[in-house]
Amino acid sequence: MFNRSLLLSGIILSLFSLLSLSACNTVKPYYAKQEKEWQTRPLPESEPDHVVYLIGDAGDLQAEDPIGTILTTQLATHPDGASSLIFLGDNIYHYGLPLPDAPDRKEKEEIIENQMKLADGYSGNTFFIPGNHDWNKSKEGGLSAIRREENYVEAHFGGQNVFRPDNGCPGPVELQLTDSLVLVIIDSEWWLHKYETGLGIKDGCSVDSREQFVEQLYAALESNSEREVLLVAHHPVVTNGVHGGHFGFLDHLFPLRNVRNYLYVPLPVIGSIYPVARMSGVSRQDTPNKVFKSYKAIIDTAFTKHPRLIYASGHEHNLQMIEKDNIRQIISGAGSKLNYAASGHKANFVHQNRGYSRMLYYASSEIWVEFVAVDPENGEGRVVYRKQIF
Repeated sequence: MFNRSLLLSGIILSLFSLLSLSACNTVKPYYAKQEKEWQTRPLPESEPDHVVYLIGDAGDLQAEDPIGTILTTQLATHPDGASSLIFLGDNIYHYGLPLPDAPDRKEKEEIIENQMKLADGYSGNTFFIPGNHDWNKSKEGGLSAIRREENYVEAHFGGQNVFRPDNGCPGPVELQLTDSLVLVIIDSEWWLHKYETGLGIKDGCSVDSREQFVEQLYAALESNSEREVLLVAHHPVVTNGVHGGHFGFLDHLFPLRNVRNYLYVPLPVIGSIYPVARMSGVSRQDTPNKVFKSYKAIIDTAFTKHPRLIYASGHEHNLQMIEKDNIRQIISGAGSKLNYAASGHKANFVHQNRGYSRMLYYASSEIWVEFVAVDPENGEGRVVYRKQIF
């Protein structure tokens, strides 16, 4: 009995020690071999024509959060309006904006208000796009939830059409940011959602079918072949994160953390069932899933329709830059939460740290990306990766 109690105490102590180490550990960024000297790459001396700020999964952003302070300071450097701010979905955890009489309505309003306030007084463009959590966490009633959120967000901006695509439609939405730069917005959750979505004239959508959505997306890319195109959606098509089947040790030991961050309930051995199931494609939110693969195929083909296409997304709660095969993809989903991300797998850069990214477009046709991370010690922002994409 004594030995058994001692063993149990030892296991518990070890688990708590591991948890403490994990909580205190600052995960270092991963750089591919060819990216290790990224700091020697200076930006062009000229000012960019346009800067696009990308922040995703900010659906738990609190007031006075350091990332908000950092981003607000950055936005203030563009008084001429030559910039855009894009929230990449999952704007309100966990089920989007609830009904007006819901007990947590005020709490969820505060979350989205914290994001919208970042754009108050900002002279550039602001856009919010939907994520799976905004669609009632991909559950039935998602269409109503997304429309509630759209109405609430646009009311804050005086009726401006900042929540795109409209009315639960899939897009594509074409927005000309400059003479040489076009932003194309699509709702990837529309494709993955298995319940009612916006469709056809009755919902004010430009498409009547999935096939027509694909046709219009490709037409938008081909018609802008002489311009730069930034395609944004919530879901990445290649990822080193949990949605791509990559799980860390803690995901196996504490699998309930993937449901709620605070559920540190150790489930050794049994806990591996959850990651393995995710890796097998049970969730439409993950790249191994059959429906998700059909979405990925659309984006894969999109890269053949435009020679300089760049795809930006959130969904993963980390920062990633991936150039794989024909794909050029930015993942900027570390607005309020963090999840595991693996190194390697042909990624240029991976960082399990809160932050955002920014795209810099120059008159010379150069396109650069920078990732800004929040320093966990002092709350300041610092550039942790920079790359010339074109």
